[in-house]
Amino acid sequence: FKEDVTDRKRTDRLLQLLNRVVRHNLRNDMNVIMGWSATLADHDDPAVADLGRRINTTAVDLFDLSEQARTLEDHARSDRAPERIDPVALVETVAEQQRAATPAARIECKVETDRDCCVAPEIEAALSELLTNAIEHNDGPEPWARVTVTDDGEWLQFVVVDDGSGIDEMESRVIASGAETAVEHGAGRDLE
Repeated sequence: FKEDVTDRKRTDRLLQLLNRVVRHNLRNDMNVIMGWSATLADHDDPAVADLGRRINTTAVDLFDLSEQARTLEDHARSDRAPERIDPVALVETVAEQQRAATPAARIECKVETDRDCCVAPEIEAALSELLTNAIEHNDGPEPWARVTVTDDGEWLQFVVVDDGSGIDEMESRVIASGAETAVEHGAGRDLE
């Protein structure tokens, strides 16, 4: 048992170190790419300048993704300390933050329960991320999303709905199964 715990701790420390090194290298390389793309964005040829801006946008997105991965890792490693939270207050707080960040967005909130919920404080960040994603990937002329909280027996169910095209069927299967194969894998991100 003692050897098993020691091996797990050693493996955990190694994974933490490798994760920090990968994130550090990714940030350094993204900084280089962002510098090169800024040079291209200043080019006299409009097509080259547009390409530079597109490369920069993708690099910034990858940089942000690295930071999100770090934040998720921090949440996963933190002690679980559930709190009793009023879902009305939670949903309204997240909606107001999104309205401030995206004033053109129309955000509807509907809480269909009188119960509080006992959850980790990370629920606010998760709900905020879902709402941000819904607004960013909206297909309509006016960004729109609805947050609904319903009583589902023992649980409260939080749902974010938008009018975006959604995730295609294969991508949904990959997410649901948690595994990719050579035939069925995540699509990644387009440059456009």
